[in-house]
Amino acid sequence: MSDKEFQNVIQIDPHTWSIEDEIVRCFLLEGSKEAILIDCGMMIPSVRSIAERITERPVRLALTHADRDHIGCCHEFSEIIMHPSESMVFHNISGAKSEATQTMTYVKEGDVIDPGDRPLEVIHLPGHTPGSIAFLDRNRKMLFSGDPVQDGDIFMFGVHRDMPSYIDSLTRLKERVAEFDRIYPSHGTMPVGTEMIEVLIDEANKVCRDEISWTERTMFDQIPVRAYDVGVATFLMEGSGTLAL
Repeated sequence: MSDKEFQNVIQIDPHTWSIEDEIVRCFLLEGSKEAILIDCGMMIPSVRSIAERITERPVRLALTHADRDHIGCCHEFSEIIMHPSESMVFHNISGAKSEATQTMTYVKEGDVIDPGDRPLEVIHLPGHTPGSIAFLDRNRKMLFSGDPVQDGDIFMFGVHRDMPSYIDSLTRLKERVAEFDRIYPSHGTMPVGTEMIEVLIDEANKVCRDEISWTERTMFDQIPVRAYDVGVATFLMEGSGTLAL
């Protein structure tokens, strides 16, 4: 592994690592039989090669969702685990470089992926995207949240975003905070505390009621959005007027 690749790898515990590029964070979770790579980045030349140098276990890929920055190296894997609601978006993104020979393994709420003595429960969190999922590491009380829980920019603009669903998802997640004490997001600070869930719910509701001021921002050089800085994160929205819940 090159010096640059080493700089992008952070060991969280003896069997858990984050692999970071300039945009997004992936996670490698090692079990007794295999390892699960959560997301595969966008600007990492060969995330599979990096993962296979970290662990001797066979590596499988599981996606939190199919936004471009999370699926850039999917072509390196023969199997992709995701929620079925992400399938259309995944195949429509040219950056995925997916092959017809790839096997799509679909998971839903409550399903468990076990790489060996490390059950990972799938928690469906629609809103940021229809098929956004988090992975709950039951034994370690760690939640790998993807994009919905973080202290960075939370994208809520575009045809697949839905703020009321996002709030509902976080409300359900809040009911399970006794099952995890650390949250590992794909962006921003790592880890964050469980208290962030309630704060994001409260602030998202204020955004929907048009109680928070916003500034205009341009994304990707052409998309105008409203940026609602709520302190712990920034919601990026589109449209005008009050959003009905």
